[in-house]
Amino acid sequence: MTLLPDTPTELAAQARSLGQQSRAAEDRGDLAAALALNEAAAARFLQAGDAPGLLVAYRSQALILLRLARLDEACSQLARALALALQMDAEYVWDTVGQVVGVAGFLAQEQAAQLLTLGAVLRSALQHVQTVRGDYPLDLRGPVEVATALSNIYAAMGLLDASVQGRESLSQQEVERVRVDALTQAWAVDALSRQTWGLVPWLKAWLAARGLRAED
Repeated sequence: MTLLPDTPTELAAQARSLGQQSRAAEDRGDLAAALALNEAAAARFLQAGDAPGLLVAYRSQALILLRLARLDEACSQLARALALALQMDAEYVWDTVGQVVGVAGFLAQEQAAQLLTLGAVLRSALQHVQTVRGDYPLDLRGPVEVATALSNIYAAMGLLDASVQGRESLSQQEVERVRVDALTQAWAVDALSRQTWGLVPWLKAWLAARGLRAED
């Protein structure tokens, strides 16, 4: 007797069950099991063609990797989630960008050097999706502009941190240019997002904590 392959509905149901098991494992602190279950869920969502479910799995995986201190992989997974959201609608992009902002806030305090990587992988994802799909529809242009500005801000913060910590040799003029550019883009993000994240005061506080000028 030949077994019929699982239908997309059945695959999506299996994926949701695996996702629930992954969250339970994460709550128990068993992050290795949580990651394995999440990866299995993502594979089934992909097989089912369930983009919203796959996006949730990608975003969950980024957070698990972050908790495992696998920071490069966490940043890459966030960029992967953003790339998928950009092929969906604006609501998914805004939600994913919100998660990016949250992760960046953690990195800025705990692992500021990693912001350079985060900015780079986000920029790469944005460029790749635009190459594939061409011009974005009108409803996506706002969140895309915000995501692009954030990628530049985080890369600038990573570079400034490297300069302050002596990992990168920048002239005073270069530091000032990077600092002003980051603040300018933060103002743009706050305007486009209606102050959702209060990026300007947050960035100014971060700059001041590193002995850098916080004024515009």
